[in-house]
Amino acid sequence: EIKVFGVILEECFRKRGSDVGIPLPLFDCISFLNQFGLEEDGIYTTVGNQTSSDFYINMYDAGDEVTFEMFEDPSTVSSILIMFLELVPGTIWTIQGSQRLSSISIATESLPEDRLVSDIISILETLPVLNQCTICEVLFHLNAVIKKKARNMLTSKKLAAIVIPEVGEIGEFLIDNCHLFFSEPRIPSSIQEELVIEEKEKVQERKNSHSFLSKIKRPHSAPSASANAESFAFLSSSSSSNHRDFSTRTLEEVLDDHINLPQIEGQPPKRKLSDKVMSWLLHKRRVLVNEIIVES
Repeated sequence: EIKVFGVILEECFRKRGSDVGIPLPLFDCISFLNQFGLEEDGIYTTVGNQTSSDFYINMYDAGDEVTFEMFEDPSTVSSILIMFLELVPGTIWTIQGSQRLSSISIATESLPEDRLVSDIISILETLPVLNQCTICEVLFHLNAVIKKKARNMLTSKKLAAIVIPEVGEIGEFLIDNCHLFFSEPRIPSSIQEELVIEEKEKVQERKNSHSFLSKIKRPHSAPSASANAESFAFLSSSSSSNHRDFSTRTLEEVLDDHINLPQIEGQPPKRKLSDKVMSWLLHKRRVLVNEIIVES
């Protein structure tokens, strides 16, 4: 077992690190949410499906490959992100760093902004590089969430209290002004419109060829604008019910198509899904069926 939830940041990164310099679970969650969850009403305020959250967390801790599918509820992924941050011993800010930032919160009203920024930077510079990189990606992600506040109904103050409560009232200032403390993040925060159109065409091609599983690809190097389309294959639905309905149809079609694949004479046999993927599909279908039964 490779436990990455509830261990110190350095140990988590050593076991399962990403190429952008932060722990893999955070990279996966932020990447997914930046692309599919920023406009979701309820992101970070609604608790996701507990069964799915536990399933993904157990996969991370077991060292298995984890993918968030196109129909996954963003609230489930945001719940995983919160859980990861809550379980980091000493927090991503370190105990001393969070205490110093909390103390600044008390004097926020009386300090001029340039002095406030200078004091925060001096604290951040004392943190290990891994912590600095992690904080950078988290803050820019939260800032991206706030930029969509007209859709997701969140404020910086509320988001800070939910995701980074350990730094106190200064959390709101950190989210709104993250660009004053760090350079641009390495995880992309949006997809250009033309790339979205291109991805819709790829979705149809995959459906036609039974390539149904979408995943966030971990880059070999820092993601670039030109690589965004290759990294994120599917667009999210607009509601949890749409997620569930589409998921149910997709799972049924996939299972029917792959349990007994016909072999055409003169052509190589079609490749069946691995046992691991089939197991995941069956698990996911059970979860969806249970949700439908509860709601009905």
